[in-house]
Amino acid sequence: GFWLKEGEAGEFTPRIVWFLAWPTSGDDYVLTTMEHVSNKSVSTNYGEEVTPEGYPSIPIYPRHPEGPFWEGLGSPFGGKIRSLPLGYVWTKTHCNSRCVDCPPEEYMTDVDSFVKACGTTTARKTPGSKADDHYPVDLVHKAVHFIRNPFFNLIQRFIFERSKAEQRNDTEFLEEYPMLPKKGFQKWCFMLDDKYKKEDEKAGLSEQVRKTMCHGELYKYLQWHNYAFEATEQLGLETMVVYYEDFYTKFDETMDSLLAFTNQTRRMEPYPFSTPHNYSRFYEMDHREDFGAMAKEVASSKTWEYMEHFFDPKATFW
Repeated sequence: GFWLKEGEAGEFTPRIVWFLAWPTSGDDYVLTTMEHVSNKSVSTNYGEEVTPEGYPSIPIYPRHPEGPFWEGLGSPFGGKIRSLPLGYVWTKTHCNSRCVDCPPEEYMTDVDSFVKACGTTTARKTPGSKADDHYPVDLVHKAVHFIRNPFFNLIQRFIFERSKAEQRNDTEFLEEYPMLPKKGFQKWCFMLDDKYKKEDEKAGLSEQVRKTMCHGELYKYLQWHNYAFEATEQLGLETMVVYYEDFYTKFDETMDSLLAFTNQTRRMEPYPFSTPHNYSRFYEMDHREDFGAMAKEVASSKTWEYMEHFFDPKATFW
């Protein structure tokens, strides 16, 4: 296939640039846009997401079936077949600490297992079968650490849970948790808080953490970013930190910086960025204050440095 041609310069060409993103942070939009603008394919650790059913996932390195995977024929992002870039390829990974509706023992992890999870892959193999694998993390050359406003990221998680319920025709969940602030999102949060009360206490979560609405979700989010910063430092990766919000405050500048970071050029005009919905009404002031107090406690100094502005009660995005 033609996708091998641009990789002939070496067995591991193009070089991997991790696109580190906690789920539902807007990463698919960014990768779709960057793929369209550069007219080059991105890759992903999740081959089953980009491979049509009945076809095997295509690794970006022909002799390495463990991945990461070329979008190629699947491409739900770009919608067309694109060749891989010559130098660096963005590679989507969510690492770990991201389960929903799970006890602390399932998401409280350490940096070593986090790093390994960043290189863990899932692929379609023969029709109807999938396989998990992982590639050595020393194949990774750079990283983009992607951050979205935690308040809105958590609501996107709720929206995603609702869309999964729609797919499986779970009318009970959809009726129980409508797309409303108190009767939907907050109710869902309190259900999760209540469900894992004993486990949270057993895991040694502080009183401040336990009294914060949706604290399990926020804990995963903060821990994920703590480890993402630690992982890139531990691996010595040149890292660019990008906020989802940058796409509506400085769109062109952000896009051009991302292209420059991977030695790519703008070949097509970008898709228009639609300003995200403002979900501030989904939180009461005391929820925001609790989020801030909990974040101060759980976030590492590096995470706090990049996120403190989100927890400011005078924050402009409200």
